[in-house]
Amino acid sequence: MLTKLSWLAIYFASYFIVYFLILVVLIYEHCTSSDYIEYLLSNSVDWICMILLLFLLLSLVIAKTVKNAEMNTRIKDVPQKNITLDVCPYFLPQVITCATLIFADWWILIDVVIFVTYGVFFVKSEKVYTALLFVIPLGNKIYQSGDKIIITRYSEEEMRMVLEDSPDGIEARILTKNVFYVRK
Repeated sequence: MLTKLSWLAIYFASYFIVYFLILVVLIYEHCTSSDYIEYLLSNSVDWICMILLLFLLLSLVIAKTVKNAEMNTRIKDVPQKNITLDVCPYFLPQVITCATLIFADWWILIDVVIFVTYGVFFVKSEKVYTALLFVIPLGNKIYQSGDKIIITRYSEEEMRMVLEDSPDGIEARILTKNVFYVRK
């Protein structure tokens, strides 16, 4: 089972795409600014870019750690329904975060408020499978099998074949009470 710190790390790493897009926009604005000299003299942009690079590196480390997590159980549940698209509404905070960069002057403050508020709800909800980290950077699919959620790179058909070949079940990592991560 995941600790609260692990939940926060997964949530933090879920913003990998956002960190990257903000960095790209800032670099683009840096290169196309009409008052290029003044923009270059602005130290705040350099600090923001450095912080975003640090966030990107931390996110990559967390994603690698999650991907290579040690399996600690075996499951025999066959996926019944692909719910990957059902978790898309949970990605709305990341979309809003990117939109504020383009449309608002106070984007840093707005993004921090969104990040913290949604982070609290994410940890309290115990729906770790809604983290963008599992879908985009790691390329997993999310399946439902009864009351259990299975996060894996296997397709439904591949998962069924693997489960048929292994009578003891397939190795998995318990993330929460009913959420399992299966590495391909």
